[in-house]
Amino acid sequence: MSQSGGQGEILSRRGTPIHSIIVLCCFCFTSLWCGLQVGTCAVAQQPQCEGPADLEKAIATAPSVDAYNALGAYFAKRGEMSCAMMSFEKALRLNPRSWETRYNLALALMESGHWEQANRELKQLVLEKPAAVNSHNALATTFLELGQPDAAVEEFKKVLAVDPRSVHALYNLGRALMAQRRFAAAVSYLKQAVAL
Repeated sequence: MSQSGGQGEILSRRGTPIHSIIVLCCFCFTSLWCGLQVGTCAVAQQPQCEGPADLEKAIATAPSVDAYNALGAYFAKRGEMSCAMMSFEKALRLNPRSWETRYNLALALMESGHWEQANRELKQLVLEKPAAVNSHNALATTFLELGQPDAAVEEFKKVLAVDPRSVHALYNLGRALMAQRRFAAAVSYLKQAVAL
């Protein structure tokens, strides 16, 4: 989107100001939902998200969950989380039950510090896939970051019931127990994590 010469009118590719306003407001709403700081909607710009040519071509010819998921993973690896989240969200629009995409979106949200949104995505994911240990681990981490150590302890214990050698779960369970002021138990789990 560009701004025309002194008139301050926003023009889209289609050239209709009303279309531009709708697109811009949708972007602003999405950005606010994701917790991004975009300043004033009137000057907000959609991030420039250019992925590898082969992925862009695949998406242009036949949009698919796999292609959008791969594009999101590409952006996440480069640290371009807003582009990654947009790609994962597009994949979920095509298939809301794509648990891999939902998990990737949650990780991107966590990486961006959007703990509440990540928590919602992961809660939905563990309802659909209760045996997904990584999802429980990530969910527990969001609870810990949101200041809910009781819920975090419960989730980390679910992980340890399946994988008792999970260093991530042991370490973060120790952190959660410290937040509950259960220091002796916390030290025990932290020692186990260090020993592995």
